[in-house]
Amino acid sequence: MPYPLHKPRRNSRQPTDKRYKTKRWLTVRKLVLNRDLWACQITPGCPWPATVADHISPVYPGMPDWEFYSPSNLQAACREHNLAKGTADRMARVNGEDPPRPSRTAYGHPKPKPRIL
Repeated sequence: MPYPLHKPRRNSRQPTDKRYKTKRWLTVRKLVLNRDLWACQITPGCPWPATVADHISPVYPGMPDWEFYSPSNLQAACREHNLAKGTADRMARVNGEDPPRPSRTAYGHPKPKPRIL
């Protein structure tokens, strides 16, 4: 048989959105990692350095650029916790659950101070 019976599996750990390969994404990713001091925000006190800019609200088909690149929807995360969070989100969707979407302040970020004009 010259062709396999099934398609080879894609590596599920690779991002599928083409925007992850853009210069704009690399710039925003670096900004988020620097803002969060390269510390994992998913699990405070995590011993691993953050190397991933994690979307707090997961990326969905048709997500607009303003939401995809928005630093307010991104947090620094270590690879291990980012993969665990992504797996938990996927399992919740498969089971028909809608996991609550925490705000950035739920991950230990200080609440923004009101600006006085």
